[in-house]
Amino acid sequence: MKVHQEIATMLESRFPETATAEPELIAHHYTEAGSAAQAIEYWRQAGQRAIQRSANAEAVAHLRRGLELLPALPETPVRTRIELALQTTLAPALMATRGYGAPEVARAVERARDLCEQVSEPGELFPVLWGLATLNVVQGRPAESRRLGEECLALARRIGDSGLLLEAHIILCVTLFILGEFAQARSHGEEGLALYDPAQHHRLAFRYGNFDPGVVCHLYLGYALFALGHPDQAVAHDGDAWALLQTLNHGYTRARYFNWSAILHQLRRDAPTVLERAEAAVPVAAKQGLALVLAVAPIMRGWAVAMQGHGTEGLALIQQGLEAYRATGTEFQRPHFLTLLAEVHGTLGQAAEGLAALAEARAAVEESGERYYEAEFFRMEGELRLIQEPPDEDAAQACFREALETARRQQARSLELRAATSLARLWKQRGKPEEARQALAEIYASFTEGFKARDLEAARSVLASLP
Repeated sequence: MKVHQEIATMLESRFPETATAEPELIAHHYTEAGSAAQAIEYWRQAGQRAIQRSANAEAVAHLRRGLELLPALPETPVRTRIELALQTTLAPALMATRGYGAPEVARAVERARDLCEQVSEPGELFPVLWGLATLNVVQGRPAESRRLGEECLALARRIGDSGLLLEAHIILCVTLFILGEFAQARSHGEEGLALYDPAQHHRLAFRYGNFDPGVVCHLYLGYALFALGHPDQAVAHDGDAWALLQTLNHGYTRARYFNWSAILHQLRRDAPTVLERAEAAVPVAAKQGLALVLAVAPIMRGWAVAMQGHGTEGLALIQQGLEAYRATGTEFQRPHFLTLLAEVHGTLGQAAEGLAALAEARAAVEESGERYYEAEFFRMEGELRLIQEPPDEDAAQACFREALETARRQQARSLELRAATSLARLWKQRGKPEEARQALAEIYASFTEGFKARDLEAARSVLASLP
């Protein structure tokens, strides 16, 4: 033990560059020397440094070593703060490696909450509230996440810290998008980007979710803009996120970018780009062991290959991805992914299987309140009703009307256009061209951009076919 103490002391005093570059080495020697307080601090530094290198599995190991040594310290307020620092550093590393809904993440965040009740500093409370908001959204409780996000925003305003304000706007942008409140999501996304300075705020990734806040803000703002009827602006934000990513050296953000971008282009129904993004995600995520990204990639890839004529392959990929996704403990976005499964069943003429997937999606929506894809859920049910045996055109019409009403209530013009296109096709087929034109022409005319986007091309084609 004495030798290890001497080595650690020598490294600290004579080789400070080692303390900076390899804190785990000094942590090891202090651990062997029985000097718990010094060892814990160096394990924390080692974990933080590993997170900065996107070596999240390594970070988890280092931080857990620090936590294992805590019982050697007396139960004092100092120990409480030390454990809080370890838990709030551990949570983002676990989010990256295990997925945001994993039980280990919940334990770290909930333990941090318990510790935070013993600490009166507002700055210590913020990451705990943020972590709880994230945990709630991924576990299918977006309404609770919204409440916690609003607490984050109020606390950040009291503290007056631009980084905390940015993170509060991000969690609200994400949560409000999930709830289908697209205009408010857009507002928070724009406020977040107005605050974002990469030189100042990239470091926030290492405490809040492990992703660069600017990249995620661009993508979720893009989702909201797409829904609100601005498809070109959505794509522009994807491009801005990619350009920002090139200035960062952060592997986890890179993996998640491909994930988020694939979802954006799936919303736009751009299958070739979805396939490109999903395939790019896999090697980056596999290198880092990112369970959540590796689960979403086959779902996106499956939808994309199915839309390009390979339905059987696509179905297998989506089913594989959904199974892996469930294993991460994540409920977030499951209704969306189940609706994609239903759509692929539809391409194979499997109406009953598609409707069963939608029934599962409906149950998930009603339980969680996650409504951003709800209009598409109703539209897809209508499409499946048209291919069942025998077809049920009245039921399909009711579904398309429900999709229209949902989209209008959410101000989701892109989804309203898509539902109106499906309804217009049905009415044309039923010999009602005037009703078809009335259903589609007004919403199509409201668009001022995106005329090369697939949804607008499809609407324009239907309008041109009407007598």
